Amino acid sequence: MIIEVFAVRVVIGYLTTYLSLIFIAGAGNKSQRLDCAYVQSNEILVATQRAATKSQFGDCVNTPAKLKQRQLVGEIMDQPGLDQQRHFEALRGLTRINRISRVSSVMWEPIERLARTTGRPLRILDLATGAGDLPVSLWQLGQRAGLSLNIAACDKSPDALQYARDAARRVHAQVNFFELDLVEDDIPGEFDVILCSLFLHHLETLSVVELLRKIGNRVGQLLIVSDLRRSYGGYLLACLATRVLTRSHMVHVDGPLSVRAAFTISELHDMARQAGLVDVQLSRTWPCRFLLTWKRP
Repeated sequence: MIIEVFAVRVVIGYLTTYLSLIFIAGAGNKSQRLDCAYVQSNEILVATQRAATKSQFGDCVNTPAKLKQRQLVGEIMDQPGLDQQRHFEALRGLTRINRISRVSSVMWEPIERLARTTGRPLRILDLATGAGDLPVSLWQLGQRAGLSLNIAACDKSPDALQYARDAARRVHAQVNFFELDLVEDDIPGEFDVILCSLFLHHLETLSVVELLRKIGNRVGQLLIVSDLRRSYGGYLLACLATRVLTRSHMVHVDGPLSVRAAFTISELHDMARQAGLVDVQLSRTWPCRFLLTWKRP
């Protein structure tokens, strides 16, 4: 049985790489252009993103060397003035990718263990929630497990919060969404568990250390971070999966850029140490992600 599972994984791995390279070869000579509606002001940033988009495919054979060092390039979704409908389209695509990646299930395991040891509902905060699919999924998992959870989620984007509230309303999920800029603002309230998914790779290294320190000072019991791992396989998968799973041009551009901006596990471990988080647990999760957990002593 173990041999069969290993063989299936090898076949899937080779097939994914093969399809990715076919796609890259076909797209290598095509320059992807950003719609000016996405970014209305910074011409240098637009030019940088155009070059980055083209190099995602045409220069993919040289990517292993490039991925040795982190490359933080401004993503479309990080820019002000986004067209709301295109923003919503990107959020739908990211929700689909997160669902296939089983992010909520991976993060639910330590939450459920903690919830069953407390005599009251856990207070949970999801940082930079985006589409809000993670807190909504966790609320649904809690309902199925018979566990009462008080879940809140924040984001600095009013449009993302509107999308998240509408998504929660459709499934009657009880999640409190509010606006917060994690870099500029303090984390309000008291929470037993604080979550951070797919946000760290948007920040400068020093900002990541400061954010981890800020969360560590505020969280009551458990911190859980899930994000991309910088790797060649992750980059190829991002090139392919974003094209297969969504029609959003924003996601097509930002997905591979996110992998280039992501951290390795050793880099995350070092940043957690600098933030004063002792005895963090770091593990690899599918697909090409990591899970960091830290319990308050």
